[in-house]
Order: sequence, then structure tokens, then C-alpha cells
Amino acid sequence: MATVRLLIVEDHDFFRQTIRLLLEADERITVVGVAASSAEAIALTESLRPDVVLLDLNLASGSGLAVTQKISPRSGGPAILVLTGADDAQSVRGAFAAGVRGYLRKDAISDELLISAILAVVHGGVFVDARTFALLLSLLA
Repeated sequence: MATVRLLIVEDHDFFRQTIRLLLEADERITVVGVAASSAEAIALTESLRPDVVLLDLNLASGSGLAVTQKISPRSGGPAILVLTGADDAQSVRGAFAAGVRGYLRKDAISDELLISAILAVVHGGVFVDARTFALLLSLLA
């Protein structure tokens, strides 16, 4: 089985490097690049052609939603998995409306959950953490 080619987009250096180390330990995932800004994320997505982009919504250099719109999976781009601290309804709605396949809050992360989410979205599934799922259910009620 081929490994999942992953691009990490996160502006906090320590968190970006920690996630990279965690994911590089899994034989099913190859981290093909890391980006700290929205411009870098767009350029690396075009040049590296990852299967999945792990994307923070709140980048110091711009919005992760703007990145999503530029590299949209709807136009043949990679699957996008959001990993963010944002847990409000507007962020969740905006992310899914822009075409993301998964949404994980940073305070809900574990190595197993992150890897499960990556594998789910690369295979066409949708993934949300438990609190985001509860938020989505409350929006439907």
C-alpha cells in the first residue's frame, strides 16, 4: 500500500515540528513538506502534490479558509483536514463550505485520532472530533 503524502500547514513552529515528528513515526504517512504561511502552503501544494493537507485555520499570515479556497479538493486538489483551535460554529461551517473533509480541534488531538482522521479523509471520508460533532448536531436541531 502506498503511503499518504501529507503537507503540514501550521504557523507555530513547536507545534508544527511536534506534529511532523509524530506523523513521521507512522509508516503509512510521508510528510512531504511543512509550511508556516498561507502563501507557502499554496506554493507547496502546487509543487509537492500532497494527498492530504493538514491545515490550521488561523495562520498569522492569513486565513486557512483562503488557502482552502485556493487548493480546493473540488478542483482536483488534495483532501484537507483542519487542525485548529477554532471551535465556533462559524469556523466549522466555513471550513466545510470551503471543501474541507475533516475538522479536528487541537485540544482534542491524540496521535491515534490524528492518524485516523488523515486516513479517513484521504480515502474520501469525513472526520470530526467528538466536540465538533456535538456542535454540528446542535446546529441541526
